[in-house]
Amino acid sequence: MRNDKISIKSWRRSAEDLAEFVNRIWEHSYAGKMPFPHWTAEHLRWQLRMEGSTESRNLLAAYEGTNPVGVLLGTDSVFRSPAGIHPGSQWSWLSVCPEHRGQGIAKALDRERVDRQEAAGARLIVSYRYVGSRHSLAERPDRICPSQKFHRKVSSSVRVLDPTRFRKWCSNRIQGLLAQLAAPTSWIRLPRTSDSGIRDFSMGDLEACVELLNASFSSCVLAIHWNNETLRHQLCGSSLSQTLILEDKGRISGLVNFHALPYQDRTVENIGLFDLIAFGNIPTDSKVRLINAALTRMTEHGIILAAKLRCGDTAAWPMARARFIPQPAQSFLVLQRIGDPVHIPSDARMHLLWR
Repeated sequence: MRNDKISIKSWRRSAEDLAEFVNRIWEHSYAGKMPFPHWTAEHLRWQLRMEGSTESRNLLAAYEGTNPVGVLLGTDSVFRSPAGIHPGSQWSWLSVCPEHRGQGIAKALDRERVDRQEAAGARLIVSYRYVGSRHSLAERPDRICPSQKFHRKVSSSVRVLDPTRFRKWCSNRIQGLLAQLAAPTSWIRLPRTSDSGIRDFSMGDLEACVELLNASFSSCVLAIHWNNETLRHQLCGSSLSQTLILEDKGRISGLVNFHALPYQDRTVENIGLFDLIAFGNIPTDSKVRLINAALTRMTEHGIILAAKLRCGDTAAWPMARARFIPQPAQSFLVLQRIGDPVHIPSDARMHLLWR
């Protein structure tokens, strides 16, 4: 690192301070140039498990004296891969103050991340690089390091829920116009409540949902391996997280989980991010009913657009029936190994979260 006054330590301040720090940097870099999320303290507290103590091996900060000048943040996970079931982590939120860029801070944060993950016995670090805009500061493949692999490009499927507000929000005039023209078809077909079998998740469903998720994603070459503790945190760790389940003949046969995140483009609006969509052996109509029920819940919360990462863990036909539209691939999935290589084909189906 070219500035010997900077040291890498754990972040020790509040979630509110962290959200303010990251948002200030992202607004400086991207406002008026490209859409970007507004990270709320509640979202970071949930995702980064900042309950109680704010010190964590996965909350890395570069300090100049007592002032933070950069952060790199992650969360532990358990993955199932060709190497078996093993610990790993997912990282995001890289933010470096503009006046301190070019000083090697990002590389220093990455070195500290790898050292800490290696000490924890992790095998894999998962992250993304958004390259869909020339204004993005994300790392590009030509700067790859030996232990880091730009595995493949990934995209999302989206569904406009409020065409009028979406057009006012979206700076891409063509996309906004197309959404407005498609407004007559944006309505959501609701199930009849008397026979829908759809209800909110309750804690008594936890073990059955863990079983459903791991069975649903069993064909994925790389997948999050859910257990009671990790799924409880995902579904119940914050009021932001919303979960609907489908019961069929007394068994849980479907689950959708989503949360809302504010995004800034021309205005600031809530985007709904599907984290989990999983089904047992049920008809396509039942799958579509559950997805549509979640979309209806999103509209009740004022969400204008729903999105789901496309990585092979969700069947295409139910999503198409629910009027999701696949988008161009604008991000790289980066798989960074720790220790021995974990071989994952570039076209493999995966179950990962978008962060």
